[in-house]
Amino acid sequence: MSRRAAIYARVSTGDQTCDNQFLCLGELAERAGWTVVQQYEETASGASQARPDLARARKDATRTPL
Repeated sequence: MSRRAAIYARVSTGDQTCDNQFLCLGELAERAGWTVVQQYEETASGASQARPDLARARKDATRTPL
């Protein structure tokens, strides 16, 4: 059974995308033999404390798989 992984990517402005982060981290996971089961993407300024997708990722990470 391969290890499962999630990717969390964040950018600071709406003009940016998380595409390169997902690409690089997905390649890293593949080389390590991990299966990416979820991707989380957030656009928030560095000053913003609101990170709902990070909170969701943390919550999802604590769920017991069926």
